[in-house]
Amino acid sequence: GIDADGVLIEWTANTTSYVIDASSYREVFRVGVPEYDHPIKQIAFNPNISADNSDYGNLYIAHGDGSIESTLAGTGQDNNALGKILRINPLQSNGQNYTIPNNNPFLNDGSLPAEVFSYGHRNPHHLAFSLDGHLLTTEAGRDNIEEVNLVETGKNYGWSEREGSFIHLDAGTLADGITALPDNDALNGYMYPAVQFGHTGSAGSGFTGQSLGGGHVVENGSPLDGQFFYIDLGKI
Repeated sequence: GIDADGVLIEWTANTTSYVIDASSYREVFRVGVPEYDHPIKQIAFNPNISADNSDYGNLYIAHGDGSIESTLAGTGQDNNALGKILRINPLQSNGQNYTIPNNNPFLNDGSLPAEVFSYGHRNPHHLAFSLDGHLLTTEAGRDNIEEVNLVETGKNYGWSEREGSFIHLDAGTLADGITALPDNDALNGYMYPAVQFGHTGSAGSGFTGQSLGGGHVVENGSPLDGQFFYIDLGKI
């Protein structure tokens, strides 16, 4: 059964007062989430491009894999919208709630929905664009690895076959829930994190509650220029 939905909604707001017109509610799309966890997360337009750029007006949507603590039943590899970064043009057109950019990587490929920009994600929380057009996402791991991913079109980020740059084992648990990659792993074509770090605790511990979040690229000519800021939430 389906316990929840990831829903993208549009409202109209006054651009001067920022007051929302409550009557303007419009549902753009709805994704069934099999468990009440890891639903839709941050959405973002690339703020660093002009109207003459082909990506202008396209909306990037981080959607979690919809699986509590995400065992190997995680859906990042499946033919659905879960565990994916999606990209659409959210404007209504010709009776459609939204349209799909003509250069989306799976537009003419039935292996994944046409809305998919990248896949194999677990629970991507935040999206950040650099001035040169790169997209980074902070992504919460299971029991072992937290990730910052450099997101590229059409790429597979490995979940739930991989957690960080390790094989993910269904048993989970700290240290015992991952193992080293095979020598021929390059043949799989997975993309691995730009940055990864492990959880703390005793080997064999269950869910630690640690989580990576936030994400902002500083590019302002200050002493912090070129740095990427994120938060690391410890166990509560």
